[in-house]
Amino acid sequence: MHEGRERRRHRALLTRNTEYHFRGLTCVGVRDRRTGCWDGLHPALFMRATTALAEGWSWGRPGAGKILPGTRAVLKGEGNGIVTSPIEEIIRPPKAAVEWYLSD
Repeated sequence: MHEGRERRRHRALLTRNTEYHFRGLTCVGVRDRRTGCWDGLHPALFMRATTALAEGWSWGRPGAGKILPGTRAVLKGEGNGIVTSPIEEIIRPPKAAVEWYLSD
């Protein structure tokens, strides 16, 4: 498979403390931004990004939208869900990161 095409399928959502790495809409890796260590037990792993919540959201009000810097990503799994802290940046992860989570 062509590496350029594969690379475009991956994105990373960077929050203040954490990198959430996605292949498509599925979280395939979580890394601590301070230490650079991968967290293979993080609850976000294998959850799907479903939407985003704007600053000042509450569960009782609308406010869902596209995942962009400044929003909080909503990830859902089997019976579970998490909301990230505000997203600071969305990047294409470095090749070494993609190789790390594709090797599992």
